[in-house]
Amino acid sequence: MGVYKGGGGSDKGNYLEAYDGATMDVTRSGASNIIVPNSTISVLGGIQPDIFEKIRTADNESSGFTDRILFLYPEANRPARNDIEMSQGLLDWYDTFINNFYDGVMRDVVRDDKGIIIPKVSHFTPEAKAEWRIIKESFEDRIDSDNVATHLKGYIAKSKGRVLRYALILNTIDSMTESDVDVSLITLESLRKAVKLSDYFERMNEKTIDEANARDSGDWRI
Repeated sequence: MGVYKGGGGSDKGNYLEAYDGATMDVTRSGASNIIVPNSTISVLGGIQPDIFEKIRTADNESSGFTDRILFLYPEANRPARNDIEMSQGLLDWYDTFINNFYDGVMRDVVRDDKGIIIPKVSHFTPEAKAEWRIIKESFEDRIDSDNVATHLKGYIAKSKGRVLRYALILNTIDSMTESDVDVSLITLESLRKAVKLSDYFERMNEKTIDEANARDSGDWRI
């Protein structure tokens, strides 16, 4: 980030703001600016431990940049070699589901006269809303607790908001496959599944940090 501006660009600031859907003003030399309302940036990739250390800096941690990343660090267990293949029926089902999901979401998109997407609002069911109050308090208690490591509190704070995003996504998926689920009403089941997903990513985050610290101390497992 900032590589094209001698390290002085606003790339990282844009990433930080895009996390919350802020409006992005892209300045271009010799051309008019580009205004991106409700910006969204999705980045997916793999990273080596040495490269990860360049991201895991004091500045990135204090700015909350690393707390915005969802790490995946599964066990490196190589399965035994076999000739089992996924059936064509399963591949066709997955392809159909993904396409139907995308098409279903796009059908509900409404734009204003300038072509900007008009946000839609989803609400909790009464049961989910009551559960969310308990979940929210649990997150806040952990953030305030002296028993939680300081370097994990920023991630936990972000996880509180991510649970809502997970719940919205999961509820939207369920609405495509279950006729009794309303896309505009987040159910208790969707919220509870979102909490499980959040717990998983928290474990992955802790594992990533533990492995990095072990590497720094020379006690790293290869």
